[in-house]
This record gives sequence, structure tokens and C-alpha cells, in this order.
Amino acid sequence: MLMENKKLIFEEIKERLRDQINVVDQITTKFNIVLGFNSVVLAFLIQAFMGNVYLGVLMKIAVGLLVISLLIDFRGLIIQKYRRDPDPWGLYKNYYDKDITETMDVLIQNFTDSFNENVKKLHRLNRYYAISISITILALFLIIIEFLKGDVLAIWGKIITSLRT
Repeated sequence: MLMENKKLIFEEIKERLRDQINVVDQITTKFNIVLGFNSVVLAFLIQAFMGNVYLGVLMKIAVGLLVISLLIDFRGLIIQKYRRDPDPWGLYKNYYDKDITETMDVLIQNFTDSFNENVKKLHRLNRYYAISISITILALFLIIIEFLKGDVLAIWGKIITSLRT
């Protein structure tokens, strides 16, 4: 009964560790998407305003925010080493002649330690992603306001003029 319980715990922890590594891949994919999007928008803005002497304040802020977001994206894409225990050779060398329950206890402890160590890195990675996406959304909002500003002012002027008459 005890051995069955250990096997269950072992399999569950091993599966959670595998899931955790898959999450790293998913977050990396999200960073790549945001990085690509920010790069395209930034390239478009730079190309559109290359010859333009006047660049609105909101647009300058948006470009700055996109550059900051790009830097955060690159930071999020820096390859980090995630703990994946056990080392196969070390496991074999140290435990090939041990009792299965002792080996399983060590594996469970190592898997748990790996999971907890990786969680800290994943939280930091998620925080970078949340900051990057928030900055990108703010930059897009400023770009939209800058593009609509002339139209909005013209519409507002027409509304005020029509109210006066």
C-alpha cells in the first residue's frame, strides 16, 4: 500500500515537472509573438515618419514604449537553465544497487526541489511578459490617439459649431 502511494506521488510530481517545462515553451512562444508584433509596428512607425520633421509627442512616447517593450521581450527570451532532475548518470551511479523505495524517495525530493526552483523563474518570466504586453497596449493606445487626434479635433469642432448655431 505504501509503495503504491509512493508510485502515485512519484508519477504526479514527474508529470507536474514535465508540464512546467512545457509552460516555459509556451511563454517563450508568447514572447516571440509580442517581439515580432512590436518589431513590425516599430518598423512601420520609423518608416512612416522617416522624413517627417514633426513627430507628435504621443508618437515619440509610443516609440519609446515599444523600444522598452522590445528590450523586455529580449530579456524574457534569454535562455535560462531550468532544473530537470535527476542527472541520469548520477542516478545510476548512486542508486543502481539501492532499494526502490529509497531511490523513489530521493527522486521525489529532487523533483519537488526542481519544481520549486523553476517556479521562481517562471514567475519572473510571467512578470516580464505581463509588463511587456502592458507597455505594448499602452503604446498602441497612444498611437491610435495620435492618428485620431486630427480627426477627433475636427469632429469635435464640427459638433461645437453645430451646437452654437
